[in-house]
Amino acid sequence: MRAEKKVKRVSNVLRNLLIFNAIETKRLIAVVLCEMSSISARGRANTESQRAAISRVVALSPQRKTILEALDRVVQSPAFESSQRAQGFLRYVVERALDGELDRLKERVIGSAFFGREPDYDTGTDSIVRVTAMEVRKRLESYYGGGSGDNAVVFELPTGSYIPEIHLEMVDRRPSRATEPGPGAKPPEAPLTPRRRWVAYAGWTAALVIGLLWAGTAWFHPNAPKRTLRYLPWVALFNGPLPPQLVLADSGIGSLRYLQWFSLSVPVYANRSYMVPPSGLSPEYRDVWQQVAPKAYTSIVDARLATAYAPLAMAAGHEPVLRYARDLQLADFHSANNLILLGSSSSNPWVQLFQDQLDFQLELDQSRRVTVTVLHPKPGDPSSLSTDVSSGTTGVAYASLALINGLDGRGAVMIAQGTNMEGTDVAGNLAMTRPDELAAVLRGCGIQPTDLSARFEILLRLDATAGSTVKSSVLATRCRGGRSASTP
Repeated sequence: MRAEKKVKRVSNVLRNLLIFNAIETKRLIAVVLCEMSSISARGRANTESQRAAISRVVALSPQRKTILEALDRVVQSPAFESSQRAQGFLRYVVERALDGELDRLKERVIGSAFFGREPDYDTGTDSIVRVTAMEVRKRLESYYGGGSGDNAVVFELPTGSYIPEIHLEMVDRRPSRATEPGPGAKPPEAPLTPRRRWVAYAGWTAALVIGLLWAGTAWFHPNAPKRTLRYLPWVALFNGPLPPQLVLADSGIGSLRYLQWFSLSVPVYANRSYMVPPSGLSPEYRDVWQQVAPKAYTSIVDARLATAYAPLAMAAGHEPVLRYARDLQLADFHSANNLILLGSSSSNPWVQLFQDQLDFQLELDQSRRVTVTVLHPKPGDPSSLSTDVSSGTTGVAYASLALINGLDGRGAVMIAQGTNMEGTDVAGNLAMTRPDELAAVLRGCGIQPTDLSARFEILLRLDATAGSTVKSSVLATRCRGGRSASTP
């Protein structure tokens, strides 16, 4: 029974990493900044294009399992079964693309890594990569042209490139093979099969929803980011020549602490001491540790919040600055830069630097429950709360949104943290996409939402169901340094 529990715990950690933490963060940051720089250089940068740039980066990661299952069907099909070389080549380029290793999808690198050629071999006289790529293109054409092209995932290998294009679609891309109509004849309408009917309904519904959102919600309203910037925390965070740096959580280390609890102080985190597995780990735990610890993972929630942050930065006249928690040093927190920290101290240990300013403190204990401690409870406030509701499960969770002073009293720091990822999502979105609701909460606790000198903390309760938040509510607030509330 104990062995079964260990296996279940390991599988839960891996599930969280693969489903919820599937973004390799360093590549996310590099590609996002590259996308944004190229857009800005073309002189066409705007809020929607920035959101689209980040969305393209994060879109495929949650669908990795679906994409690899589709890849298996392709390479095992009659179109590929006679060529193991073509099967392996297609699998190689698709997996490297999903891993973000685009630098390995060059002719010489493929020739060396996949075909075993010497690293400096002559690509002019040895055309093995080009010939195989051409063969793969023909086999893909045969696969999709031979009645197998109704897959939801479509692979293409563009001519002149070894970087595959992966399309997630729900419609048939193949041209019709029906008899061509005569001159002036009206082409016959394709029968509305149940699948096509479903696609049509989905399209109509999507169009209706997008139209309603465009007409009435802040997310699609072009002035929404500028309106958000009028209020705290953004009126304080964008006060200065440099934009605030958004620090993505180190979800890999958070999952390891859930797997095998250990104390994690700021010095230990800064020195990377956690890279060495603790003594006494079972072989299966050690294998997981060695796979997870060196890699830069963050949660899909942090990726979504980065998507929401981008238009705010652009509306303030800045390019978004994204950092990964593991890449920061203590010196970064003594500078005058404003910061946004996502995640609790379990997955973003830098939050510990500001514990002396926080009345609501979240901490993972040895029993793997997250405890919320209210250091100075007021009448009606809870003194302590705890939950073992992990990400993707159902139950009550908690979150905190805080705007406090930076170290040495310089700058401002926003911390959005939760007892699980749904909590961090609720706290971050309260600041980024629900400005009027946040402003009302701040007025209620006695500060002016446009006062850049004011500081606050908000403790939230949320009901989570299978990875989604059903509802959330404010449990307690702390507001200080502001003037009396009034309508801006």
